[in-house]
Amino acid sequence: PAIDALRARAAEQGRPLYLEGVTAPQRAALEAALPGRFRFFEARDDADYIYSVESFATLSGKKLHGKRNFCNRFETAHDWRYEALSPAGFDDCRSLLQSWDAEKNGGNAEENEAIERMFQYWDGLGMTGGILYADGRPAAFTAGERLGSDTIDVHFEKALDDLPGAYPMIAREFARHLQKDFPEILYLNREEDMGIPGLRKAKEEWYPMFMIDKFTALWQEDEA
Repeated sequence: PAIDALRARAAEQGRPLYLEGVTAPQRAALEAALPGRFRFFEARDDADYIYSVESFATLSGKKLHGKRNFCNRFETAHDWRYEALSPAGFDDCRSLLQSWDAEKNGGNAEENEAIERMFQYWDGLGMTGGILYADGRPAAFTAGERLGSDTIDVHFEKALDDLPGAYPMIAREFARHLQKDFPEILYLNREEDMGIPGLRKAKEEWYPMFMIDKFTALWQEDEA
């Protein structure tokens, strides 16, 4: 059985078996299949934020008035355009990443490598995304993949800090792009906040519809 193989691998590494990112249905399945063998701990930092595509596309309501204002100011300040992301735009994304890394005094090498792999296998992975330009300059890009029949999992979203409003603009325009080209997509999974305070605040300010709770499952060995 798979669990036995995982236990053996964990033992080789001198540590207990634990499973991360376990959803509530997966927890129920583990408890049903192996009652009492796992202890479960809530992993708030790993919970996924789920939003309505409609709310991102319209930015309607009092809660999102700040996002609307940022978008309005961006549209007034810049000659802008949004394009669906395709291989023709990858070099512009790379250019943006270089600028973003410079703003942050060095980027995340692992994340940049993951983005390059995404570009390499774009079609095979079934990715979709968008790129935002301001005054002819790449200002932001986003990319994700279908998760089930009605959800897009947004893996990456990057925007330049020296262009205020670029983040809400790329989020809004991507949602509008989805409504036009993929009307069956109703939800955005914008993934977890990893316990990073600034990222948590940013995700909460978009007011998720709900969260997908995650758990860590720790195997309970028999007492000697």
